[in-house]
Parts: sequence; C-alpha cells; structure tokens
Amino acid sequence: MSAWDPWFSNLVPKTTASMEQFIQLASDMHWPYQIVDGGWYVNRQTPEADVTKAVPAIDLDEVRRFAAAKNVRLWLWLYWTDADRNDQDMVNWYEKVTRYAAARHLMVDFHGAFKPTGMIRTWPNQITREGVMGNEYNKWSPRVTAEHRVTLPFTRFIAGPGDFTPGGFVNRTAAMFQANSSPQQDWYLATLTKGHERVKSNQ
Repeated sequence: MSAWDPWFSNLVPKTTASMEQFIQLASDMHWPYQIVDGGWYVNRQTPEADVTKAVPAIDLDEVRRFAAAKNVRLWLWLYWTDADRNDQDMVNWYEKVTRYAAARHLMVDFHGAFKPTGMIRTWPNQITREGVMGNEYNKWSPRVTAEHRVTLPFTRFIAGPGDFTPGGFVNRTAAMFQANSSPQQDWYLATLTKGHERVKSNQ
C-alpha cells in the first residue's frame, strides 16, 4: 500500500514540500510506502539524464530523512534508458536489474514492461510487472472496460502477478469522460486535504 504523487494531473509541482505532504499522508494512513514518480531527477528521458542527481526543487536527502522519520519507505520511478542505454535485449536487462536488486535486498516493479513471464519464480524480489492496460488509460481513453478487467487474470496474468493501476483521484462516469482533462488545482488540493482530514477524524 502506497501514497502516490499526482501522476494523472501534473498540477502539483515536484518539490521537497510536496513529496513530504504525500509521505505524511502515507504515515497518517499507516501505508508503508510512497511512490516518487517521474520528474524527480534531472533531464529525464534524454541523453543527459542523470538518476544520481535530483532536480533543484528537491532535496532528496531531506525527503529520505523525512520518510525515515515517518516510517515510510520510498519507491523511486525512473525511465529504463536513463539507467542503461546499451543492452540490446530487454529480457536480459530485466534479469540483470532484478539480480542486482536482489543482491542489495531491493524490490523491483517493472512498469510499462512486457507481460509477466514467470520470472518471479526465480527472482521473487521482482514483485510484479505491468505489461497491461490499466486504469491509467482512463485519463485519455475509455478502452479499459469491465470486460477487459475481468479477462486479465486469464490472459496477461497467467504466468505471474501484474501491475494494474487501479485508478486516480479524478474518476469520472462514462458520460462525463473527457480525454486529457484535469481538475482545477484549487479543487484538487481542497479535495485531497478534506479527504485526508476526514479519514484522520474517523480513525
């Protein structure tokens, strides 16, 4: 279980303060993790990308300190070519990353990957792999139907667990669907804050 910064809207900037807000939410909800999604390191998805350097707005050491103090662990998203540009074979790349992560007691979730193949039986630290059309598609497409969802366990997930994004905070009915639309920032922040306070008051 994890808090996740707002990948769907791009309305909340990536800063130390915004990350700490989501870490605090995870702590208050007793969730063990916070996902730090794209945008935290410099020059992502370019030849100049450097996953060892955070963008100027983020003090990653402070974010890690704050997360540790709140007993929340971090998952860092990065684009695969920003970590390794030379491998010809993606299967070998997946195994190499998973093997190195296992030696360091790290979990791996390949998002935007090809379908699960049973590799988790050899490397259980590769907890899941996406390779599936999840509910993030609802941001720009109505293709993720109820029929699609109930078919996945018998198709894409036969050889292992899949990373299916369950949705975002701005779900709409089919009649209200608008591709690529986002809520107003003030409305979104107010909704997040009120929902957070409501949950806390009910504990």
